[in-house]
Order: sequence, then C-alpha cells, then structure tokens
Amino acid sequence: VDVESVGYLNDCAVELLLTSVVKGLFFLTTLFTPCQHEIHQFVKKNEPEDGKWTAEYLRTTVEGDPWCQGYLAALKTTHSLEEARTEQVSLWKTYERVFDVVRKLSRDNMQKRREAEDENTIANDVCLSLDRAMARVA
Repeated sequence: VDVESVGYLNDCAVELLLTSVVKGLFFLTTLFTPCQHEIHQFVKKNEPEDGKWTAEYLRTTVEGDPWCQGYLAALKTTHSLEEARTEQVSLWKTYERVFDVVRKLSRDNMQKRREAEDENTIANDVCLSLDRAMARVA
C-alpha cells in the first residue's frame, strides 16, 4: 500500500486498506463488517495529528478500539463447522424466545387497548344517559 516507501499512509489510503481487509474477510468468513461510513468515521476519529498513519499507529489504534477488539477476537477464534452450527441453533432459539415475548406483549397491549376502548364507550354511554335524564327532569 505504501507504494512510494515513505513509511506512512494518508487517510484515504487507510480507509481503502481497512475497507479491503474487512470486505475481503466478509466474503471469506461471512463475518458482518462495518459499512464504509463507519470506517470513515473510525479513520477521522483516530486520525494522527500529522495525518501520517504508520503501520504501528494503525495497529495500536485498531487494537485499542473496543469494537475492533471484539472484531479481532472473532477473527482470532477458530470455529469448526459443528461449533458454528451449534452457535447458530442457540442464537436462533434465543431469537425465537425474544420474538415470542414481543408477540405476547403486543397481544397484551392490544387487549388492554380494547378494554380501555370498551370502558370509554361505557363511560360515554353513562354520561349520555345522565345528560338525557337531566334534560327530562329539567
């Protein structure tokens, strides 16, 4: 990447390098990667004062970022296909449980809304009846 052998890269080159690395890894491992905007924000947030990204500075910056640390840990961890399937099944079961809870809460909210509408209808009918009765008396 440092074609002129100056010992550093500019912001644009770092963005292109990081994009190439993560997009290439995505295709190799089907590991979800950050979008271009997030890479751009990372580069801008961590830009060296002189604008010269050395290999050492890039390494320490990537290793020091909390999101990057998790990403690197995922890359360093090797999984067998069986482990990946087991993890996928576990995550899917978790998703189904969460979805069931959300569905139940939605159903409960709809029932409460119907009950509140019914109570409002009854209250309105009572008020209307009282108004009619008051009109007859007067």
